[in-house]
Formats: sequence, C-alpha cells, structure tokens
Amino acid sequence: MEKFISLINQEGTILLNGNGSVFRNLNELITFLEQKLGISISSDLLLKKILSVDRELNMDVPYADAQVKLLINIKHLYDENESRWLITLEIAKLENSSNGEKLLLSNTNQSICLVNKDGMIVDANEQFKKLALNVVPDYNQKSIIELLDAEYHNEIIEAIEAAYRGISKQLIISFLTHLGKRYFLQISTLPQISGSSVALIYCIVEDITASIIEKEDKYKAELLLESFHNERDYNTAINNLLKQILVHIKMDVGEFWLIRQDKSTHLVASEYPDESSFKNFENFSQKHSLESQETETDASAKQNSVLFYKDSFPRRKQAIECGIQSGFSVPVIFQGKRIAVFTFLSIQEHAQRNGLKFVKLIAQQISYSLAFRRSYESLNEVFELIPDMVCLFDRNGNIIKGNKAFHKYISAEKKNIEDIAHKTDVNIAEVLNRLRNEKIIENLQFRIATKDDLPLWTEWSFTFNKTEGVIYAVASNIQLRKLYDLAIRADNEKFYLLGKSTQDLIYEKDLISNKIEWGDGFSSTYEKENNNNSNTLTFWEESIDENDKERVFSDLKMTLYRKKELWKQEYKIITAQGKQKNILDRGTIVYQNEKAIKIIGMMQDISALKKNEELLTQLNDAMQVRAQQLSESNKELESFAYIVSHDLQEPLRMISSFLKLLIENKDNRFSEKEVDYINFALDGAERMKRMIN
Repeated sequence: MEKFISLINQEGTILLNGNGSVFRNLNELITFLEQKLGISISSDLLLKKILSVDRELNMDVPYADAQVKLLINIKHLYDENESRWLITLEIAKLENSSNGEKLLLSNTNQSICLVNKDGMIVDANEQFKKLALNVVPDYNQKSIIELLDAEYHNEIIEAIEAAYRGISKQLIISFLTHLGKRYFLQISTLPQISGSSVALIYCIVEDITASIIEKEDKYKAELLLESFHNERDYNTAINNLLKQILVHIKMDVGEFWLIRQDKSTHLVASEYPDESSFKNFENFSQKHSLESQETETDASAKQNSVLFYKDSFPRRKQAIECGIQSGFSVPVIFQGKRIAVFTFLSIQEHAQRNGLKFVKLIAQQISYSLAFRRSYESLNEVFELIPDMVCLFDRNGNIIKGNKAFHKYISAEKKNIEDIAHKTDVNIAEVLNRLRNEKIIENLQFRIATKDDLPLWTEWSFTFNKTEGVIYAVASNIQLRKLYDLAIRADNEKFYLLGKSTQDLIYEKDLISNKIEWGDGFSSTYEKENNNNSNTLTFWEESIDENDKERVFSDLKMTLYRKKELWKQEYKIITAQGKQKNILDRGTIVYQNEKAIKIIGMMQDISALKKNEELLTQLNDAMQVRAQQLSESNKELESFAYIVSHDLQEPLRMISSFLKLLIENKDNRFSEKEVDYINFALDGAERMKRMIN
C-alpha cells in the first residue's frame, strides 16, 4: 500500500508534502495518479470536490480491473487567515478480480453496485440496497435505470455507454422516496476493465442531500438577507425576515428578542398562529423576559439551544397547553456579545432538525448588519433630537437629508441650499468652492427663507467629506441673538450720545472679562487720554484713594452678594496729575443666571459741591456761635428787665396806694376838679405798671 499526504489551499497549491511525496500542486498529483492507475481524472472536478468538504470526508474509489482502489481522506482545516485541506491518498492492491469486487463492495461506507451494459444490477453492497429500498420498497436487483426518475434515464444510459468506452462520468440526480422525502445523489460510473475490454460498470452512489440542502439554505439565506438589507425601516425589516424564516423552516411560532444595553430583553417581532389556543401563550410571551430562558437553556454558551428537553424552560406550561412539542433558540452574536435571540417553536415533534442550521446561518450573517442597524437607529434618534438644524448636502449643495429641526423651518420643496439662503447675505457658490479647498467653514452667518417666507438669522458650520462627496452642516437659530445685538447696538448709540451730552463719566464694567468701557467724560475726569491701560477694572481700583478703597470694595462686594440691582458710593480718586477729586458713583448691576456680569453707571465729579458743602458748614458753624452769643445777651436783658420792673413797680404801688387813701378819706373834701386830677394820676400809674409787666 502506497500512501501520500498533501496540504493544499483554495488555489490547489500544495503547501506541505508527506510520506516522501514531492508534488508542487494538484495537477502534478493528478498526473501521478493517472500514470499509476491507468485512468483519466479531471483536475477541476477533484479540486471542486476537495474544496466542498466542510469537515472530513472518506472515499473508497475502485479503478482499472479492480486490482487496485484509491482510498481518499480529506480534512478541512480552518483558522482566521485561510482555509486549507489535508489530503491523505492510499493506493491499495486487491488479491484478485472477483475477490476484489467482493472486498470492494463490502468494505466501504459508500453505496456501490455493478451493472452491465444494459444497466441491470449484477451485484450491490448493503449500503446500496438500503438506499434502493427507500426508492422502491420491493427492490430486487432491478435495473439502475428503473430506480431513477424518468427525467434522468437518458443521462444514466449515456453515462453507462461512456463507461463501456472507458470514459468515467459523474451526474447529480434527485428523487422522492415512497415516504415523500427528497434525496439528492451523485452517481459516478467507472469501467471495470478485464483484459482489454470493459466487463462491467461500477456505479458509486453518494448521498449529497445534506450538501445540496445546505447550498439551497445558503442561497435562500442570501435572498432573505438581501431583502433585509434593502428594507430601510428597521422594524419592518425584522418582521419580514422573521416571517420568511418561519415559512422556510416550516415551524409555527417565531420570535425575535432584542437584548438591550442593560441586558434586559424586548420582544421586537413575533409570529403566532391565529388559533385561540395560542392566545394565552402569546399574551404570556409579550410580558415575558427572555433572560431567564437563556440562563436555563444555556443558549449563550452553546450558541444555540434546543428547547423543551428541560422542565426549567419558563414558558413550558403555556407551550404545552397550546400543543407545542419542539423548538430551539439561536442567539445573534456580535464581537462576542449577544445582541439578539431567535426563537422558533413547532407543534411537530423534532421539527427543529430542519431549521436549526438555517437559523444559525441567518444569525451568523445578520449579526454585523443588525449591530450596524441598531447603532444607526440610535444615532438617527440622536440626529433627530438635536435642537440645532443638522443636514447633509452633496458637493453641489443639493439637500440629501435633514433632521426634524431642519424641516421645522425648511420646506420639503427646497432642494438646494441656494433655495434657502438669503442672497444678499451670502454667495453660496463661493462657499461651496471654499469648502472644496478648505474642507471646513465655521460660524458663517446668513438669513434663510423659512416655510412662512420669513427671514431667519442662522449661524452655520460646514465640513466637506471629500471621500464620500458629502457636506455635513450644522446651523443654529441666532434670531434672538441678532435682535439682542441690534438692541445692544441701539443702547450703545444712546450711551454714546448720553456721554456726549453730559460732563459726567459714563462707564460699563464687564465683571467677567475685567474690562471697562469709558464714555467721553474720561479725559476731563482723570485728566489723561483713554488708552488700553485704562480700560481695565484694575485701573479703576488703583485710582481710588487709599483711605477709601477698603470701604468702597467692601460695600460693592456686599451689594453683589445680596443680589441688589443698584449700587451707590462716594469716594475720592487721584487723577493722572495727582489731583484729588470727589466722586459720586451710581451704577445698575446686570445679572445673568443669578451671576453679576456687568455694571452700567455714571461717575459724577462732585468736588465743587463738596467745597460748597464745606463753606456752608463753616457758615453754619459761625451762625451757631452768633446765635449762642445772642442767646446769652437775651438772658442778660431778661434779667435786667426783671430787676428794673421790680424796682419801678414799688414806688408806683406807693403812689397809687396813697392817692387811693386820700380819695377814700371822708374828711377830705376835694372839688370835682381835684378828684379828676387824682384819677388822672392813678390812671397813669396803672398804665406804667402794665408797661413794666
């Protein structure tokens, strides 16, 4: 027995030789076999046969006059980089023709029969007989032609005739057994040469049903996946895929569970029979989490799991109630992580045998696309939720896509950025040309025409992807900012005019940037020209007299702490000429988000007022002294008057008393005229008394 070992790649190049063989490629190996066995072998057919082996295959092939046979073992070796096949060839010599035929027919796993030129079966091994019984229950050494469907009769007759001319043939046929199962067979006809002529024909029959079904599954999977990829809506694509898989594998229930980021599961798509018996199972499944099911059936570890072999399947009770007898679960794996799970159930026993491989194939093929779609959907949701206008243009400015904020303002009738840009604000053609060269343009402001045909101020940033030929754009609504800018500009003009019309110094202190903007009264107040050095809060702080600094700064800090809007303080400043001036500072504090950002106010030079106040104070002090002196003089006069009045009243009382005594004395006889004189004297004394009092 001669033995040859070779390792080949997909191109047929021999990578490794063993047992002393020195073949460089498959053609050299075939040439050697043809010379050794005296037959003709197709290199293309042999290479195709080798490359179709998925795991391992053993073949016993008789040649020539059945004195020798070729034993072939093929193993598929696969890693991340490439596929390779290890071929072991053994050329075995047989004892004699008749014994060789018996040995060949009995010691092989293949189905082999000997037929004559009319196609009648002369002999067959047990494997062939079992296969024939699947076709014809009463098989008994019939013609091989009769075993096949009529459509293949001409092909097998031509193959037998060719074999009698020394030419080997190979054909693939299919047939339905009497039980309704379809088989796919590969029949090879090899001549048995006796002397110089062909005595009989070997018909080697290989069951390739599994291989054909696998190819059909792959083709069907490609069609399903193509439909899945072409459907833009994510949920529709999943639902359609699930329905089509369910039809193909002929099962009753289909579910697609999505595994969220928090590892919980969500039933995205499902298909249940319309029978009322399934309603309870459907309702239970809608509320069910698949996490426990996966744990119990170990689906994550095995990559797939046949269900119902364990009593721990969570929905087993509900499944049995509606007649489900079999099922399986296949997870979708992406980068080593489960992202979804397919579950299929059937009321037929062992139904999973037909569909498990197909769903595994779909799960493998769909993983990347599904992960991409999920990421795309997530990004699309973010894209739609962005409050700014986000849109895509082609290199010519045609609108490809925009988010909700974009379409809130822009009508669907607008097809190009030129249709929405205000032509007096921007030249779009120049912008597109700049983008092709600079790739990025930021903070470009122009008005756009909204759905209401009202101009809206916007600020745009553009990025050009040269590879894709796509322009990515983001636009912010700056309408309010523009209105504020106009209002501020108007206020600044008023501020300027106010500064022109007053001798007071108007200012605006920016507490964020520590900058200060002075009005026209700066030069007269500080006795110097305004420059960059004087446009800071530091300059103002340093200009305050040392004796006033602590008081002024403490009061300002307390005002800001208490969030007061008005601040007023008097202090002295030192001018550039060293002159001291009295200042009355009054300001309004502007807050933003409860934080003070600026102070707008006016500094008034009150030095003259202060001087007048000092003069008035001095005058008031002098008047106070004079008033005190007059008060003391008045007290002395009052004392003198009291003394004088007391001393003068005493003689008057004496005069009045004695005169009254003269009148009242009855002895005295006065004439009427004398009485009048006495009364005149009393009246004069009384009047003098009143004057003194």
